[in-house]
Parts: sequence; C-alpha cells; structure tokens
Amino acid sequence: MQFNKLFKKTMKVVIISDVHNNLVRLKKVLDFCQKEKVAGIISCGDLASKETLTFLKTNFIGSVWHVLGNMDKDFLKEKLTKIIKEENSIIFPDYGEVFLNGKRAAFTHFPQRAQELFSLEKYQVVFYGHTHCPWLSRKKDTYLINPGNVAGERFKATFALWEVEKNLFHLLSVD
Repeated sequence: MQFNKLFKKTMKVVIISDVHNNLVRLKKVLDFCQKEKVAGIISCGDLASKETLTFLKTNFIGSVWHVLGNMDKDFLKEKLTKIIKEENSIIFPDYGEVFLNGKRAAFTHFPQRAQELFSLEKYQVVFYGHTHCPWLSRKKDTYLINPGNVAGERFKATFALWEVEKNLFHLLSVD
C-alpha cells in the first residue's frame, strides 16, 4: 500500500474579513495560503477597494469568494445587486454560498444577516465579519464563525482556516 493512500488529503479554505486595504497583512495571509496549499479563500467583506480585490486575485491561484461589506465603497457606488463571476472569483452583494466536498457554507459581512442564515440550519457553517472580533458558536450541527480581521484594527490581526472534510476550524494570527 502506498503511503499517500493511508491519509486522505483535506481541502483547506481560508476565511478572511475586514482587510481594509492592508496589503502588507493580506500578503502574509496569502503566503500562508501558498505554503499550506489552500484551495480557496472566503472573504467576509471590507476588502475596501477594487485594488485590494485585484491584489488578492492576482496573488492567489485558488478560488476567491467575496461578499460586500460596508467599506467596499467601489462596489457599493456601482450599486452591485447581482452576483459577478470573473476569473478566479465570485462577488456576492449580500451573502454567498459555497458547497465544498459535501459541506454547505454561507458567508456574509453583517452579524445580523449571519444570525438569520445560522437560524436556517441548512448550512454546516456560516461565516461573517464586521465586528473585527473572532467568534465561534455552535447550535446542533451548524457553526457560526467570525475570523476576526486581517487589518489588525481594534483587535489582533487574525484569520481562520477551515479543514473542510474534517469540519475543523483554526483561528490563526496574521503576524
């Protein structure tokens, strides 16, 4: 038996929020993604500019799913109301959904919207941002998770790693 067959590789997804144009810290997250062979990034809003989204997409080879936050002014000026698919990314105006290896996840920027999605009990996990404060709670088989903020504003700079098949979550420091 080959060694590789003994261990099933798990899909890894990084969850970020509230980057606020801090490209130095975002680059640290992307370096982690490359080192750990992360397949996708879920962004829970407040990249804060199209330039930051472009930086994210051009420095990460996996899939990027981004939902708008209150600081995503470039997109809000355009009154984005529909899902936009481009290159390796999808932008959602209110909340997004992904179905990865048998797990259904929803993500949004705002805590109230996250609570609404969480209460539906149709997702294994709901991610959100806005508060900048890391958070994890669980009800039955659904997790509600805030990865904190990449910018390091008000709280330490953090992001989350999701091992999808195992449904394991890790809070990681950016610095």
